[in-house]
Amino acid sequence: VRSALASAGITWGRHKDGGKARQEGQARNDDSDAIETAAVGKAVKAVGAGAQAADLAGVRIVVVDDEQDARDLIGKVLRDAGAVVEVAASTEDAIGMLQVARYDVLVSDIGMPGEDGYSLLRRLRAMESAQGGRTPALALTAYASPQDRQRAFDAGFDLHLAKPVETGELVAAVARLAR
Repeated sequence: VRSALASAGITWGRHKDGGKARQEGQARNDDSDAIETAAVGKAVKAVGAGAQAADLAGVRIVVVDDEQDARDLIGKVLRDAGAVVEVAASTEDAIGMLQVARYDVLVSDIGMPGEDGYSLLRRLRAMESAQGGRTPALALTAYASPQDRQRAFDAGFDLHLAKPVETGELVAAVARLAR
């Protein structure tokens, strides 16, 4: 399992934070081949490729997350399901991408420095439809309370998934938005 992570370019280990060790990754080698990795405390759970519940062949997706590990992992999961994925590290980068190309789905973290995911969606929804203003959007975030979920919907997200998320659930949610 660790070698599969390494071959995918995903780092794995422990992190010191304020003098306290914090687990950044955890894996178990049982029948489910579940892999859990975290990007500075934010986790996305990935399940073996056989668990892919939907086919995303040709679906164009932009993934926005300030954490490189999260962008890499989410991008890999979606590419493995057949999607064409581009990534952005910030709201500003994502808006620039959305202004020049059309995407079928936007997947965005909410908690990012500077402009957060809420700001990204408000800016996106203010754009003309022909410029991508109605691009279906998924909030994939550690902000998981009912209030956070409602705030995501109020900002313009179409779906909200809390991290960690099972790979099949992520792929199915993106497929639903791409219809």
